[in-house]
Order: sequence, then C-alpha cells, then structure tokens
Amino acid sequence: MSKNLIILLGIILLAILGYFCIYKHSPTIQSDIDTRANIALTDQGLSHIAVDTDGRDIVLTGTVASETIKFQAEEYVKNIHGVRTVVNQLNIAATPEPEPEPEPEPEPEIITKQESVVEEVKEVILTPKLEDLPEYTCQQDFDTLLSANKINFATNSADIDTSSIHLLNSLIDIANQCPEARIEIGGHTDSRGSDEYNQRLSQSRALSVMNYLIKHGIESTRLSAVGYGESNPIADNDSAEGLTKNRRIEFNVEGLLE
Repeated sequence: MSKNLIILLGIILLAILGYFCIYKHSPTIQSDIDTRANIALTDQGLSHIAVDTDGRDIVLTGTVASETIKFQAEEYVKNIHGVRTVVNQLNIAATPEPEPEPEPEPEPEIITKQESVVEEVKEVILTPKLEDLPEYTCQQDFDTLLSANKINFATNSADIDTSSIHLLNSLIDIANQCPEARIEIGGHTDSRGSDEYNQRLSQSRALSVMNYLIKHGIESTRLSAVGYGESNPIADNDSAEGLTKNRRIEFNVEGLLE
C-alpha cells in the first residue's frame, strides 16, 4: 500500500470520527446553551421570555414592555458563550394613551358692595392671577422607565454595563424635560455582603450614574448621589428574583432649583 493512500485513509477516518463526535455531543451543547440562556434572562427579571434553542442558534419570543428591554434581552443572550445567532422576535406591549386632564374651572369673581348717599356702587374685585408653576411629569416618567428596566453594573463593581447605555440616555432625555428640577440618584443593593460593603457599593454606583449624566450635559448643580445599601428593599432577599429587584438605581425628583 502506497504512502499517499495510507495518508488519505487516515484523513477519511479522522473526518468520520470528528463527525460522530460532533453528532453525539450536539444535543448536550444545545441543552447547555438553552439552560444558560434561561438563567441569564431570569437573573434580569425576564423569565417570561420564551427561548427556543436549535443547536447554537436561539429564537426569542414573547412580549416586553419597551424597545429597550427587547434590545437588552437580545444582548444578554448574545453574550452567552457558545451562542452563534440570536433571532429577536419579541413584541412590544402597546402603551395605553393617557386620559386628558380636565380643564381647571375659572376662578370665581369676588364682589363687594359699597353704599353711598347718592347711589349704590357695585365694585367688582378680581382675584389676582398667580403665575402657574411648571407642571412636570419627570418623576412619573422616571418611575415608569425604571420599573420596566434596570441599570446594570459589573459584578461587585461600579462599572456601568454597556447594555445599560441606551437606558441611561433615555433617562437623560427625561431629565432634560424638567431643567429646573433637582434629582437625587439613589443606589440600593441586596442583603448579600456586610452593611458597610453594601453601603459603599451603592454609593459608588450612584456616583457612576451621576457622573455619566454630568458627562452628557446634565448640570452638576441639579444632581446628588446617595447610597442606601441594603436598607430599603422592595422585595424579599430569599429568592433570585427578590435579590435582582433590590439591586437597583432610583431617580427621585426632590424639587425645583432655588
């Protein structure tokens, strides 16, 4: 048997062996990717999103509250090791239009009467009209956006995850709609770790968000950053979902600039 024929047969055998190895382990790879994709979405409070895994390809289906969440869900799954493609078929939930506010009733006129020996004089006194303070919906807009989305950081760090840049820019747009409002940026953690560590971490994360806003045009005199640590939970700390909800950044409108 010639040397070239031996080499050719060796290559063919290696190809056959490689094919059977890939075929044998393909279901295991698919199952592993599917499991890690579901865990990644659950950790972000997105367990309602359906994950359909075919080999290393994933299809996301379901309904989410905003375009931002749709984008973030795709990014979470894309970052999983081994995923090749992600087809994002998520739908955006329709937002009901707010009911128009009733027009204020006109202020009543105050009439006083004065008597004189000649005739009765009726004098109409109008209540002076005060200049209306600006009506802002910034707090409501902040709460609505952050109830459906959250600012993410690297684990045990104040470094803002790139997946949250779009959300931060949306928060800046809201802040620009109320240029006279003072805004507190509050950082919160879950109960894992010591009180002192959680307070420092929450303060650092609140400062990171504040510095991002200042860097992108929001006046520093309008902003403050406060770390609350684990002192103000909004859910229990006994479940993964509760821990995720307690790790958060809040925007609170404190009033108008003096």
